[in-house]
Formats: sequence, C-alpha cells, structure tokens
Amino acid sequence: PTESTGDQLPVEEDTPEPEAEEPTATPEPDPTEPPVEPTEPPAQLPAEAGTTLIPAGFFLMGSNSGQANEQPEHPVLLNSYSIDTFEVTNAQYRACVDDGSCTPANTPGSFTRPSYRDDPAFDNYPVVSVSWDQADVYCRWAGKRLPTEAEWEYAAAGPDNFTWPWGNSFNPALSAASSADTQEVGSFPGGAS
Repeated sequence: PTESTGDQLPVEEDTPEPEAEEPTATPEPDPTEPPVEPTEPPAQLPAEAGTTLIPAGFFLMGSNSGQANEQPEHPVLLNSYSIDTFEVTNAQYRACVDDGSCTPANTPGSFTRPSYRDDPAFDNYPVVSVSWDQADVYCRWAGKRLPTEAEWEYAAAGPDNFTWPWGNSFNPALSAASSADTQEVGSFPGGAS
C-alpha cells in the first residue's frame, strides 16, 4: 500500500525551557470593530480516488507481548493521512517499469506461478518481490509516498488496536493467509480494516 499525505507526531518531546521574556502589555480590543467570531475548523478533505482517509488520532503502537523490536506498546499521535485502499497491482507497477522509472520485480514468478509478474491474467493481483527501494521509487513515480511504520500499523489496527484488521481473533477466511499463493486484489472485503 501507498499513501499520499500525513506526518507522524511524537507524543512526548524534550524541549528546552524558553528564556524568560519581559512581560508585554496585552492590547485592549478596539470597541469600534466587531468581535471576531470563531470559525469551525475546515472539514477534512476527502481521500483521493482509490485511497482511504485515516483520521487523525492516538493509537497504541507496538506490542507488549510481541517481538523485542515491537516492545513496549506506546501511544502515538498521527495527523490524518490517506493510504491506498488496495495493494499495488502487477499492472500498476508494470506501468512504472514501462515508463522507465521502475525496475522489474526481482523475480518473475510467485509462490506457485512461474510467469506471475508478466502474465496479463495476473494484472489485478498484488505485485510481489519488490524491495523497499523499488516500492519507494514506485510511490514517488505515482505522486505518493510509502507510509511510515506507525501509519501502516494504525491503518491496519485502527483506533481499537486490533491484532488483525478485523478484530483480535484470526479468521483465515478473511485473508489470503490460508491460500497457497496471492489472490486477486479486493478478494477479501470482510478482512478490510
């Protein structure tokens, strides 16, 4: 998945204390001018076509019971951002290769399909065997960027901090995890986060 906007904000930040300044007088309001009425904050822009808008918010990143590099669970605040709703397909990635901006996926096959990468029958299947650098080049070519680790985790787990995109119990029918190979993009709508 790729996405178009957003920034990770730290929850805590050590900042030096500002130097004390001399107090200044607060100007009195001009009674001849009408008071300024507060305005509502601007509405969030809708997500681009093919993306899902993830609203700003806190979530618990990591896991207290996971791998060492996932610990400890800690709160993170993210601004709103958009992320692609579906995986990048073979056809989408091939368009970048055909343009000369991307290099081909590292292997032509998938787990069980020797000609997966270049066979039009698999155009709407997720691209596989690309490195982080190749994915980064593709995202920039598409006018987007890779999500940060926090953005990816929040989009998948949501504000409820689910273990799986659909909840805390694994259900093989909601993902390709029980399949021998990749499945067409959009094949598991019940497993979407």
